[in-house]
Amino acid sequence: LAIFLGAWIFYQARRVQLSASFPNLAMLAVGLGLGLLTKAVFLAFVLPLLFFVWLIGRREALGNAHVITRLAFFLGVVSLLGCYKYVESLILFGSPTISNLDFGEWIKEHQPTWLGVYSLFDFNLFKLVRDPVISASTVHSYPLLIYGSFWYSLIPESTFQGNLISPINRIGSAIYILALYPTFLMLVGATRTGIAALGSDSSSAHDASSPECTRLDYEGVLLLIVFLNLLLIVAVGWKYDVWSVFQGRLLFPSYVALLLALATGMEWAESSRFKITAAHISMVALIALFIFYLVVEVWLANVFPVNPMRRWHVPFKIDMNAR
Repeated sequence: LAIFLGAWIFYQARRVQLSASFPNLAMLAVGLGLGLLTKAVFLAFVLPLLFFVWLIGRREALGNAHVITRLAFFLGVVSLLGCYKYVESLILFGSPTISNLDFGEWIKEHQPTWLGVYSLFDFNLFKLVRDPVISASTVHSYPLLIYGSFWYSLIPESTFQGNLISPINRIGSAIYILALYPTFLMLVGATRTGIAALGSDSSSAHDASSPECTRLDYEGVLLLIVFLNLLLIVAVGWKYDVWSVFQGRLLFPSYVALLLALATGMEWAESSRFKITAAHISMVALIALFIFYLVVEVWLANVFPVNPMRRWHVPFKIDMNAR
C-alpha cells in the first residue's frame, strides 16, 4: 500500500506539473492525505510537495495571491483527509506522533543501537555477508540495517523462514554483494540529479518552461522526498535508539523516486562499456536470485507451515552489548 500510494503521489505530482488545475491539485492532496493515514513516514512528503506547488506557480509567473490560493487549497485538502489520527493521538496521548515505540517493554531488547558517529558510517558489507540475518555485528550500524532490510529479509519477522536456515540464507549473502553496484548507481543518479536541480535556476533561467528545467524540477523534488524520508528514519531511530526502526521498507513510499535515481545512474553508466555491462550483469543476477528466493520460500512455507499467531517477532535474542 505504501508503494502504491507513493507511486500515485509521484504520478499526480507530474500531472500537476503538466496542468496545475484544481482537480489535479485535489487528487495530489488526496493521495498525500491517504498516505498520512497509512504511515507517518509520509510526513516526509508534505514540505517537498508544498514547495513543488509553489515552484510550479513561480515557473508560471503567477501572482502571489494565486500561488497562496493553490497552497491553501492543497494544504486544506491534505489536512482534512490526513490529519485525523494525528489529532486523535494529540487529544488522547498528548502527542500527534505517538506510536508503539512509546509503549511496552519490548524496545529494551532492541537498545542501545547508537555507538557514536561509528553507527552512521559503518558500512562493512562483510558483516552482512557473514551474517545475512540481524545479529550483534550489524545492529549498531545504521547503513547496514537499512541496506540489508531493503534488499533482503534481514529481520526474520515474516512466515518466510529461509533466512534462518543455513545454507539457504546464503541467498541473502549473494544478494547483498550483487545489490552493491545498483545501490551505488542510485547514489550516483541522486547526486547528479541533485547537482543539476540546484543549478537549474541559473542555467535555465531564460526558459523556465524548457523540458530540461521541467524535468529537473520534478526529479529534484522527488530526490528531496527520498532525502527527507531517509532523514526521518534516522531521526526516529536515533531518538528511540532502537535498531528495528532502521528498516528499508520505510523507504517504500519513495520507491518511484529511487527507481528514477537508478535510471539516472544507468545513464551515467552508459558512458563506459565496462560500467554498463557490470550494471546489466548485476541486475540480471539479482532478478534471478529474487526469483530463486521466492521459489524456495514458497516451497518451505508449504512443506513446513508456520502459524504467524504463535511466532515471535524475532525468534531469537541479540546481545546488544556485544561488539
